[in-house]
Amino acid sequence: MSLLRIFIENEDLGAVGWQALSGTELVDSGISPFDEILHENLDSIEVYLSPYLATVIKTTLGDISDKKINDEFLLGTVEDSLAEDIDDCKPILMRMSDGSDYVAILNRNFYQGLLDKLNNHVKQVRFIQPFPYTTHFEGGLWTVYLVGNNKFIRTSLYEYFILDDAKPIPETLLDLLKAYTKDSIVIYTDDTQVVEILKEKYQLTSIQHAELIYGTANWNFYNEKSKRFNIKVSNDVKSKLIRLFRFASVYALIFIAFWVINLVFLMVEKSQLQTQISKDLSGIIDGVKFTPNLLAQVDEKISDMQHSKGIYADSDALRLFSIFLKTMPEVNNSMIQGIQYSGSQLTIFLSSQFDPSQFPNDRSVLATKRIQADITDYKTYQAAQSANDSKNNGGGVLSNTDPNSMGSSGGSTMADAAWVISLQIISRLDNYNDSKH
Repeated sequence: MSLLRIFIENEDLGAVGWQALSGTELVDSGISPFDEILHENLDSIEVYLSPYLATVIKTTLGDISDKKINDEFLLGTVEDSLAEDIDDCKPILMRMSDGSDYVAILNRNFYQGLLDKLNNHVKQVRFIQPFPYTTHFEGGLWTVYLVGNNKFIRTSLYEYFILDDAKPIPETLLDLLKAYTKDSIVIYTDDTQVVEILKEKYQLTSIQHAELIYGTANWNFYNEKSKRFNIKVSNDVKSKLIRLFRFASVYALIFIAFWVINLVFLMVEKSQLQTQISKDLSGIIDGVKFTPNLLAQVDEKISDMQHSKGIYADSDALRLFSIFLKTMPEVNNSMIQGIQYSGSQLTIFLSSQFDPSQFPNDRSVLATKRIQADITDYKTYQAAQSANDSKNNGGGVLSNTDPNSMGSSGGSTMADAAWVISLQIISRLDNYNDSKH
């Protein structure tokens, strides 16, 4: 398996370092123009950028949706940390699972030119990442690289800082060590004097390394679309989540089983109740249908049966009077002189303000509501009352002779009464005198 490692030192890509490997064996190496070292028979390509070519900035984007993240937004979040002209910068984001976000800043023209040259080798490119990620890293310890021209200090898994002077221990490193709280440091150096200075002046134990870690993609700049959270769950947390899921599943199954059993009992009870109701109502209404207005149908049927037997209640008066007011809205408070309910008949006394010319139409409307309505003048009514001592014209067993009932006139003459309207529920259609309507 052929592998090409490319080490880019400058943005012009005129001369790049490279290594050719067959499997794990180094076959050849050198420095050549970028275009000359690429060929189609490569199995894979790894690209390592000098620390000067990328700046990594730690930031926090919060819970913003990945769909809203673009270059302008990213540059705005790290603008205060940029030394370059913002228009020349290309930001690349990778959102990490530790609650922090990292933005890499590259020169826009360099990045686009690099992608253009790799365009025909997309399948071969494994990753593009900074050279500092090839160094050894231990959690919490800084890694210092002081070999050759690419000097840098790696302070976390993703962040690193350039050390840009030629001293054995660069001034930038000395300034940073003032804030370092550990007693050990990882170091790459060929100068033993540096190790001694760190030990004597800063009481730091140097963990020396010489080998670099190639082939591991710590952060791939080639994949711009990796803008999602990479949730990493430890094995211990994963096992706890599995146990929690199993417990919740068992609990949910038990709950569903009890719910289904309870539902079956409710359905059985409903069926038994419906059967009993149908049996009990079989002598009252035919073809019982369990609809929301079933109770109203039963109540109406029982009321009709009572009326057919001449049995009336005081509630009939309220129903009659309510229908009367809704059917004849022209009747107001000043017209009504008195109300009397006796047996099954409601008698309403009206003043001369009432116009009886529309009464035939109102009587027809009342008839559609199974109410018989009659009108007479007050003098005729008084004469008929004098000739008939009985007030129970329906023979109802609940006939009311109380003179105070429903505002009754109490048998006395009302000076302002001119018209008398009587209302009565039609209990049997064969008793309805259609000739009056």
